[in-house]
Amino acid sequence: MPDKEFDPHDPFDLVGTVIPSEDGVDGVEEMARALVSEYLTMGWNPNLIFDLFKKPQYRGPNIIYRQMGEEYVRNLIADEHESHRAMMARMVGESVLEEV
Repeated sequence: MPDKEFDPHDPFDLVGTVIPSEDGVDGVEEMARALVSEYLTMGWNPNLIFDLFKKPQYRGPNIIYRQMGEEYVRNLIADEHESHRAMMARMVGESVLEEV
């Protein structure tokens, strides 16, 4: 149960804000890469991440999927997966990754 009454003027309410990207930077791609990287870091496999992009309930990833298309999302996930795997190999060693 909440400890206090609802206050419509609460300064700690979550508020979405648009942040303009720099000239020449594709904000959609940056957001997509960040999302994929985050899920890979949590241990999700690429197929699960792709399925997430297809589901309308996951609004951000799904907007990317609808705007950019299936091939774009698959290629992005593959690229990020390879980068993530290479980073993990440098951190823990290739032999450890083969055991997992």
